[in-house]
Amino acid sequence: MHEGSSRFRVRRCEVNDILEGVAAATSLTKLELEAVCVAECHEDDLHDEAPCDWVAVAACRRLSALTGLKDLCILEDTILPPCDALALTSLTSLTRLVLSNMRGGVGDVAAAVLAHQLTQLQHLDLRRCDLGKGGWDSAGIEQLGAADRAAAGGQ
Repeated sequence: MHEGSSRFRVRRCEVNDILEGVAAATSLTKLELEAVCVAECHEDDLHDEAPCDWVAVAACRRLSALTGLKDLCILEDTILPPCDALALTSLTSLTRLVLSNMRGGVGDVAAAVLAHQLTQLQHLDLRRCDLGKGGWDSAGIEQLGAADRAAAGGQ
C-alpha cells in the first residue's frame, strides 16, 4: 500500500490479494468493506498531492462464496463495476445489505434481482445508486425470470 493524502492508495493487484484473503474467511457473518484502488500510477506519482484516478473493483464476485454472511456493508467510497452487485445473490443468509452510493455499480436490474432473491433481508440500503434510470437488459430480465421459475418450483 502507498500512503496518499488522507487514505492509503492501493493498487489493483493489492486489492485483489486483500479480497482473496477476505473470501477465504468463510466463517464471517459480518463484513464492512471498502474496496478502492488507484489506476496504475508511475512510482513518482504515488507521492504527489494530485490524486490518482480511482478505478472500479469487482469486489462482489470475490465475496460471493461467503454464504454465511448475515450483514454486509460495502462502504461508499467503493466503486463497483456495472452488474458486479448481481454476484451477491448467492449470499442468501444476508439479513442486512448496504450498498449506498454505489451509483452505476447498482442499477435497476441489480436492485430488483437482489431484492427478489435475498429473501432473508430485513434491511436493504440502496441510497444514491443509479435506480430509476431504466436500463433493463436481457440478461437481467432473464435472471429475474429464472429466479421466479426457481421460486415456483421449476414450473
